[in-house]
Amino acid sequence: MKHFDFDLVQFDRDYVTKLDEKHTRAMLTSLIHMAKELHITTVAKWVDKEKQKEELISLGIDYLQGFGIARALSETQLIEKYNKG
Repeated sequence: MKHFDFDLVQFDRDYVTKLDEKHTRAMLTSLIHMAKELHITTVAKWVDKEKQKEELISLGIDYLQGFGIARALSETQLIEKYNKG
């Protein structure tokens, strides 16, 4: 990994849904810390529950993605919501 210039790392469902498992949490905590040290943006995907959201924020994740944050929008809905002007 040290030979690549990453600017973003995403953590998938396996990390997010198993936050209560000791090994998963230890790895995630270490990876987030390493990303912060290297100025790499972190994203957690598959965030569906408020508890996941709270824990990931407390661990220092930069961005959250999933139904617990917002439901997906169709192209039309996206345009209507953000293209008011």
